Amino acid sequence: MVQLKNQTDIFQKITLFLISRLKTSTPIKEGELQYWRTRILSASLVIGLVLGFFVLIISSFLAFKENFWVLMFLNIVVYLMALYILISRRLTYEFRAIVFLLCLYAIGLCVILS
Repeated sequence: MVQLKNQTDIFQKITLFLISRLKTSTPIKEGELQYWRTRILSASLVIGLVLGFFVLIISSFLAFKENFWVLMFLNIVVYLMALYILISRRLTYEFRAIVFLLCLYAIGLCVILS
């Protein structure tokens, strides 16, 4: 039981840290459209980073095997950019959304061209 409590404490600390980092620097009321836009973008980034971690590992093995160095470099850069976009509080919503969409476009274009 003690081990289960320690694991939930760690999970709660991680959750509280992420929630504190996802808040914007300007206060937004909960019912406003901007609030929901920010929440949806943040949720997309968190899900993308969690699933992207596994994709990054698999694509790294593929890049080494097939010599797709550009794709591997782009995947690492985009993953780090998404992590920075998620954690940084100084960036505005518009900048975060534009960079997020450009990252998705760049990876899709690189996959199609290779």
